[in-house]
Order: sequence, then structure tokens, then C-alpha cells
Amino acid sequence: MTLDELLEVIAVRESALLERILKSQREQLPQFVYGIAGIAKIYDCSLATAQRIKNSGKIAAAITQHGRKIIVNVDKATSIYPPKHN
Repeated sequence: MTLDELLEVIAVRESALLERILKSQREQLPQFVYGIAGIAKIYDCSLATAQRIKNSGKIAAAITQHGRKIIVNVDKATSIYPPKHN
């Protein structure tokens, strides 16, 4: 096996593993979260960063807002703008 073939096999397995991890994390999240704190929980970030994500419009299709109440569909938000995990 050449080095390129080995690297390709590793990349394919890493991609499959990452997809399984993301899928299991999505299953653990509730269907809806509320408020900026909920967005922060989805993306594992600070409240300020969660506010910036909301204001950017990146997940606008996943957000319903009635007055001050913010409701976020977790499945839709993570499919539009996936969380970045290290």
C-alpha cells in the first residue's frame, strides 16, 4: 500500500466517523431550543457569539420569533449551519 492510498483510507474513515459523531450529537439535542441561550447550546459558544449567529441571518430559516420569544428548530439550524467541532 502506498502512502497516498493509506492517506485516502484514513480520510474516508475519518469522514465516516465524524458523520456518526455529528448524527449522535444531533439525536441528543432537543427538537427545539429557546432564546439566545438555546442557540449557544446548539453551537457550544458564548451568548455573544450566539447573538452574532442569529443576527447574521445564517439560521434565519430555523428561527421563529414572537415578540421577544425566540424558538429555534435544532434539526433545521444544524443542517443549514452545522456546528464546528474540534
